Amino acid sequence: MLNKNNIFKVSTGVVGVVLAILLTMPAVVTGATISMSSSGTYQTGSVVNVMLGVGGLTNAYGNSLSGFDLNLLYDPNALSFNSAFFEDPIFGNQLDLPEIDQWGFLGEAATAGQGVLNIYGISGNSPDFLDYYQENSFVFAILHFAVLQDAYDTSVLLDISYPYLSFLDSYASELPVAYGTISAAFRSGDAAPVPEASSRVLFATGIFIIAFILRRRLISPSM
Repeated sequence: MLNKNNIFKVSTGVVGVVLAILLTMPAVVTGATISMSSSGTYQTGSVVNVMLGVGGLTNAYGNSLSGFDLNLLYDPNALSFNSAFFEDPIFGNQLDLPEIDQWGFLGEAATAGQGVLNIYGISGNSPDFLDYYQENSFVFAILHFAVLQDAYDTSVLLDISYPYLSFLDSYASELPVAYGTISAAFRSGDAAPVPEASSRVLFATGIFIIAFILRRRLISPSM
C-alpha cells in the first residue's frame, strides 16, 4: 500500500522527471518576417537599390537564418540587374560570422530568365554560433538595378510562387516565416518610397548603403 510519504515521493519524482524533460527540450521557435525596401532615385541612367531583410529572430534554439533561395521579378524594359551584396550596411554579412574553422559563406545573384533574378546564400557557421551571435534583424541582400527608362512606374517583387523558395534555420530546416512588404515600388522621376511602418525599423539603415559598403564581394558557388 502507498502511504502519504510514498505518495509524496512518487509525486516529487514525477515532477522532477517532467522538469528535466522540459529543460532539455528545444525552445519554441517563433516565426521570422521577410521584408523588402528600396532606395535611390528612379530616373533613366541612375541606379536604384532593393534590400531584402529578416526581422523577428530571437536567438532561441534554431531561430536564426542560415540560408535562402528566392526569385525576384522585375520589368526588364525598365530595370537591368547590376550587382548584389550580401551584407547588412551596419552589421556586415550575418551569414558569414567570424568563427574559427567555419567554411565561409556561399552566395550568388544571377538572372534566370527575362525579368527574373535568382538569389541564394548558405552560411558556413555552426548552428550554435549563428543562434548566439546573429543579429535579430538585418539586411541579408542588397541588389543594385540600373534604370533603363523611367517612363512608367515599376516594381520589384518577391516571387512567392517560386517552387524552391526557402529560408533555412541554423539547422538547415525550414525557418517559419511571415511576409511583410514583399515589393519595392518605384515611381517615375521620384525617389523610392519610404517603407511601410512594419518594415521601417528593419530597413532604417538603407539610406546609408553607399556610405557603409566599402567593398564588393563576388563569390562563385561550388555546386
